[in-house]
Amino acid sequence: MESSSVEISVKQIIKKNGFPEKIVRLPFKPVYDSCKKSGVGLREILNRLEEEDIIGEIQGDYILFRAPNKRIDSEVSENKPPANEFKNPQGFPDLTKLSALGQDYLSKLNPEQINQFRQMMENMSEEEKAKIMELAKNFENMNK
Repeated sequence: MESSSVEISVKQIIKKNGFPEKIVRLPFKPVYDSCKKSGVGLREILNRLEEEDIIGEIQGDYILFRAPNKRIDSEVSENKPPANEFKNPQGFPDLTKLSALGQDYLSKLNPEQINQFRQMMENMSEEEKAKIMELAKNFENMNK
């Protein structure tokens, strides 16, 4: 499969910043926006990069890129992402806020964005859809 401009750009940026010797952290939003503008899914880009031994992990407002032999440890800990308002003091996600956030987000979408969201859902694999449904069931069971 041919590399997309986003994939090529990410590879150039992380290599310029010391990859594979270093773990490189890029802000999530610009990468996500580039994917959206190019019509390619972020997950698709991360999967393609993984095939080239570039592991991309979304952590808060950042995406960490590392070589498979690198572990995320103190090398990145000094550059901690901002606190996640959706985590409680024990570090677990506060799912009550997540539901409200999702509803609020969806209510603000314009018709074009709703159509894009619908297309994104339609383009998901059955496995991805099943994972989302499983998460929703688990969320529902936790709130009973």
